[in-house]
Amino acid sequence: MYNKFINNYNIDHIPIGPQASLIEDVSELNNMIPYQYTHGRSEQYNHLPLIDFGVTKKFRWKNGSLKNAKILKDILIGVYQGKGSSIGNIKNVFLREERNGRGYYVNRFKRKLFRIDNTLERKRYDGSVWLEDGEELESVRESLFNDVKSIFKTYEEYCEIMNMKLEYHYSENRDEYTSRRQEILSEMWKFEEETNHLMFVENSDLSTITLFHMFKNINMNVFVQEETNPILTFPIGNIIGAFKISLNNVFLAQIGSKQRNRYYSQNTKFWYKPPIQGIKHPFLQWMSQEAGQTYITNPDKWTPSWSRNSSVCFGNMSYLYGNEGKLNLVKWIETAWNWMSSFRIHSTNPLNPINLSYYGHPENISTKYHSLYIDLIGVDTNSCQDRLVSYVRDINERRSICDTVCKKDIMKICNGYKADTVLLRQLKFKNDIKENVHSLQIVKGWKQPQTETVGNIEWIHHYNEDSSLEEDMLEWVNNHNT
Repeated sequence: MYNKFINNYNIDHIPIGPQASLIEDVSELNNMIPYQYTHGRSEQYNHLPLIDFGVTKKFRWKNGSLKNAKILKDILIGVYQGKGSSIGNIKNVFLREERNGRGYYVNRFKRKLFRIDNTLERKRYDGSVWLEDGEELESVRESLFNDVKSIFKTYEEYCEIMNMKLEYHYSENRDEYTSRRQEILSEMWKFEEETNHLMFVENSDLSTITLFHMFKNINMNVFVQEETNPILTFPIGNIIGAFKISLNNVFLAQIGSKQRNRYYSQNTKFWYKPPIQGIKHPFLQWMSQEAGQTYITNPDKWTPSWSRNSSVCFGNMSYLYGNEGKLNLVKWIETAWNWMSSFRIHSTNPLNPINLSYYGHPENISTKYHSLYIDLIGVDTNSCQDRLVSYVRDINERRSICDTVCKKDIMKICNGYKADTVLLRQLKFKNDIKENVHSLQIVKGWKQPQTETVGNIEWIHHYNEDSSLEEDMLEWVNNHNT
């Protein structure tokens, strides 16, 4: 599918051949010219000189470039004396040049002008030939198209090696694309089959490519600074990654152009799905919820969408923005995987502390554990308790989590665990009372007290953990059966 999509694209506006980078630099130089002096200006500025830089096919400056450079320099410094211009006091002839001569805009113009001039000298010295329509230019174009196609071919092979399915989608309708995109996100959120998706949208104004890649069963590896062996490895959940780019930018990236952001900025998104509510990733926040939904609900019931994705912190992984060098989807995926599965103590500045990425004691959740981790990070029972109570409302589910992932010596000092223990005993006692009251009513014909009386027994609030449940029940029945 991608072959037809790429072959249909018109790249006549993209400079290729030995002159490609030179044309790009000249375009950037012209973009530095103030609006009043450019071709696109309004009529009110027609009295001002028109400035435009260009080069010839013999790799020389076009006529008038020297004069334009002098005018633009004077404009940027503030000493230009053309029609309708004034520099005021005669001292400004010197003062403005002293004040503005080393300013940002003047130096930026100077650096770009010198770079182009050096390139022209080098092209003339190397004997470079300006390519126009012909066999050589066609060969370069063909090579560029093959280079772009290889991006998707390589990714296709990568999915096959990793035993992941890959589905292609093609559309010429934006609404159809938007609807299908949501269907893909919803299906991927189940994290059942490892199926990735490439979406191609062909449009005369802006053809785009969107990749959806699944990162399933991620293990977080915790290192100490730049060490290579982790001191803790534990499961942290699943992530969907998406990368959207215009086809125009793909071509520009492959020829090394720095101007691709002028046509269309890349779009990188991620959606983090925790293994259970309350678990946080160091570098990804939970996505915002739809109206009526809360983070208390099981993550399986969360609804991802293109506009409600996870906030992220890439740190020094700037390649994930997708605007560095040639496009390489496999490199983007491997970089993303490394970013989302590595945490370096004393080096990483995360969105969320690493101890919010799990409940309980790390040794009980890890596939690799070293006691050095506890020496450096410790165990924060208050944080664990706060998240469990806030996001896991079912007390039996909380108790199951604690018994599975925590240690007995930690649970003994955890206020949250002790509070849940008291609450569970109270609930059990209330249930036992109801059962025994029902039995007494049958055996002795005793009239059952009102429900609110049983449910508001005063001494329950002063319940002693060391007392015998049976003895307390017997005492209560004897005191109330008079």
